Amino acid sequence: MRQHIFPGEGYLISDLFTVLVSDSAELIEWYRQCNSMFYPDKATSDGDKDNPKNWMFYRYQSWLALNSRWDELGERCERVLAIKDEIKRSIVSH
Repeated sequence: MRQHIFPGEGYLISDLFTVLVSDSAELIEWYRQCNSMFYPDKATSDGDKDNPKNWMFYRYQSWLALNSRWDELGERCERVLAIKDEIKRSIVSH
């Protein structure tokens, strides 16, 4: 969970991927319910789950998918596509 607090490129491998390939229903369910990271104290975090230009946005996207929140995920993807020229990351990342 360190990667949620301190952003870095290893998030998908060290957190999300590790949980998914564990094949542990209990671990996946715990991770699925763990959403407190998306409501950080603004004084101590620069994460913003609602800003498509912020690292936390992408982590929230994966959490939405894990929780089958497809409508919200789709709306957020449309926001990314609307500003695709402003975003430095590959659109595939979304």
